[in-house]
Amino acid sequence: RPGPLGNPFFVGRGGRLDETWRDACCDAFEWAFRLALQGVDGGLAATAELHGLPPSALVEPYRSMGWAEYSAGVSLAAAALLSRAMQRERLCLACVCHPKRCHALTVAAWLERVMGPR
Repeated sequence: RPGPLGNPFFVGRGGRLDETWRDACCDAFEWAFRLALQGVDGGLAATAELHGLPPSALVEPYRSMGWAEYSAGVSLAAAALLSRAMQRERLCLACVCHPKRCHALTVAAWLERVMGPR
């Protein structure tokens, strides 16, 4: 979670896992990820609100992070991942959510879209 491609939105309420928030958290990550890569100012708190998440869904270190810092980290990490993929390095995106819906699926879909058919 704490890395630049981690999901800043917690699937839970009151610090406890709550699966009813999974889709909203994944949707919020997809939105923020896409905006960050496009260089559009989105704001993490605004993204949480847009997807019906409470402010507490935004976890540290992201809660205290400004959008510029978040989007720069996402852009750099995504570019590094793409560079590795372009060199045909075998990549493994791992998350504890698997096999449930996970933010890593957004990153994988982006890579596949950018890389095109191989």
